[in-house]
Amino acid sequence: MRPVARVSVSVFSWVLLSWLVAGVAPLAAAQPEHADVRVLIDISGSMR
Repeated sequence: MRPVARVSVSVFSWVLLSWLVAGVAPLAAAQPEHADVRVLIDISGSMR
């Protein structure tokens, strides 16, 4: 794999991950028992 392709794949995966987190965040906030999901959201939020 060329470096350019690797970078684009990593950017795409980050965009996909942030999109998934943005979709899951309201659900996790509405359901406090899913604490692991909220921790995952906190980790990804601090990475940005």
